[in-house]
Amino acid sequence: MRYVEMINRMNVLGDALQLALPAKAMSETLLLRAHYAKGMNEWQTMCEQVGKDMPREEEEDDAAYLKRLNDMLAPKSEEEAPTVSDRRYSKEAFEAVCAAAIDAGEVLSSVHLTKDYKPAKVPAWLWLEYLAANIVTEE
Repeated sequence: MRYVEMINRMNVLGDALQLALPAKAMSETLLLRAHYAKGMNEWQTMCEQVGKDMPREEEEDDAAYLKRLNDMLAPKSEEEAPTVSDRRYSKEAFEAVCAAAIDAGEVLSSVHLTKDYKPAKVPAWLWLEYLAANIVTEE
């Protein structure tokens, strides 16, 4: 599993926590987040090291520094996360997440962003479509 996939999964699992999930879906969400948190710690350590290795240049503003930092991290995000395996929602838990999302109508989604890169409110079906394609078991 690549770091970028893990980051996106962690984000969408965080989105799920805004829903009124029944116990089965909540437990799988929390267990999946606990699993992916290990890789997120690795990613954070990598980001911090890149930041240390790439000091801010004199008179460099925040936007320019962040762009340079993101440019350095983009290829690293495509690397394999060595300690994280591919874990997914069961179909039963996904059905429960679907019911909760449909009841909510909309989801504040961290994978669907506004023009200024903030989470966007999207129809439940759109958020669920991403979830189904990326973090639900195919068995």
